[in-house]
Amino acid sequence: MDVLEVDVETDADFPIAGTGPALFVGDVVLVDSERLGERRYRFFAPASTPLAKDASVALGRAGSGIPKPETPKDVLRLEWSEDGSK
Repeated sequence: MDVLEVDVETDADFPIAGTGPALFVGDVVLVDSERLGERRYRFFAPASTPLAKDASVALGRAGSGIPKPETPKDVLRLEWSEDGSK
């Protein structure tokens, strides 16, 4: 199965307090992730997941309830790479 990977780097540590982070891309919420290092996360989704290139982006916590954005959507942006390079 092909997988979509979205790498996120924050300007400050994003405390997740025992729950995983959630990435909001427009109306799509990605909760499957791994921490790559300080302030760096990688989110995963099936390649068929529809992510719009101009969608607003926000971070939140995954937890047991419905994830909610916790960062302002107007200060975040996506950088797209077709081959996985930066």
